[in-house]
Amino acid sequence: MAARKDFVGDINPTKLAWSLVVGVARLYEFPSQWNKNEVFSLELVLQDEKGDRIHATVCKPGLELFKNRIKEHCVYSMQNFIVKLNNGKVRTTPHKYKLNFYTKTVVAALPIETFAFNPFKFRPFHELDENGPTDGNLLFDYIGEVVGKEEVRGLITRTGDETKLITLQLEDLDLATDFVPCSQRISQLEAQPQYSVRDEISAGIVPVRTIEEVLNITEETSCWIVGTIVSLEVGKDDWSYMSCKTCPKKVVQSKDRYWCDNCRRVGFKVMLRYRLQLIVTDGSGCLNLIVWNKEAEQMIGKAAEKVKELSKCDKGDSYPKYLENMIDKRFLFKLNITYKNINSVEGVYSVTKLSDDESLMSSYGVPNSSSDASMLPNIPIAETDEDSNGHAAVSLSKDSAVESNCDSSCQTPAKRTSSDAVDDSPATAALSPDVQASANKTFKRNCGRKKID
Repeated sequence: MAARKDFVGDINPTKLAWSLVVGVARLYEFPSQWNKNEVFSLELVLQDEKGDRIHATVCKPGLELFKNRIKEHCVYSMQNFIVKLNNGKVRTTPHKYKLNFYTKTVVAALPIETFAFNPFKFRPFHELDENGPTDGNLLFDYIGEVVGKEEVRGLITRTGDETKLITLQLEDLDLATDFVPCSQRISQLEAQPQYSVRDEISAGIVPVRTIEEVLNITEETSCWIVGTIVSLEVGKDDWSYMSCKTCPKKVVQSKDRYWCDNCRRVGFKVMLRYRLQLIVTDGSGCLNLIVWNKEAEQMIGKAAEKVKELSKCDKGDSYPKYLENMIDKRFLFKLNITYKNINSVEGVYSVTKLSDDESLMSSYGVPNSSSDASMLPNIPIAETDEDSNGHAAVSLSKDSAVESNCDSSCQTPAKRTSSDAVDDSPATAALSPDVQASANKTFKRNCGRKKID
């Protein structure tokens, strides 16, 4: 006769002799508030074959018995529990009750094939976006790419303990324009050491690469490059965005109010943050980079709000003139290279840190006096003409022209043109065979070139 089996959804405080067949979806240790090196309890999230979940706790008396016997993502037969109300401040499941192990609790390992156990509960972006306020303690899983982060911040808990908090920005893999800011708490003991740029490079912790080497990388990694900014790939309205002051999430404006989907707040002041897309080169190739607020402010020397104020008198449909101060400037950029960059022909690389330390750049890059941008004369560049196939032809000399095999999407939005180009004739330029394009011309990765008769 088969043993009786109960289901998580049926659990209530009317008895102790519950018999469950469950998988351990989550398992973590809870430290003692008096001694951080001592484990106070073992916390589990149990899931049955119906997918229902309930939280369970192994208190100190049972730690020695169960700590090494229960593993995450394994399946067990468990009997006999104390059932309590699940009304604490930390609730990992929506179940009304939770379980406590005690001296008569019995645990036996079962084959993973006992039932179709999936320990993950993935939630799509639109569900997070549309469901409104949710219990911040309930556990769920999300698949996304980390595209940005804020600096690690110190945090004091309610019990007076020091810890650290880092806010990450996740991009939805199905909708590339959607972002989900999230926070991850890091214990002070586990936080990675913070190195200065010089220490990080000099000690070889993060290597310095050429752009050509970056384009040939086949594994996810981080590295530094020395690059000169030759183009801004932004227009009048997309060089910045209005964000929540608490998180980097873009806010939604409704009349004179703002709404943050992440913080679930309305009617608060907002912050203008940078979102700059740049083309940089080092003579060996060119890269399309995205630079977020902190690093962009470090490059420009002014907050986005101030630059917006300075641009009130600007005419035209291009980005603020003040941003042109970045053109031809050279920086050390730290890149986070993901599989998305590796697997795409036209990737945008995220900048996580930068430096303008000239001595470092001279040590690892081209000396500033002969930087790649200075190889090109400061002359006007003719406008591009698209043919019926979306190819753009750019005239660079009286006798020859260069045709880019790039589609029209590589054109800079609302690109500024030189006021010196007053006639309809092609602009003249001397083009070095080692340089891919003009310092004022849009670059695109792997753009082929050929001479046009």
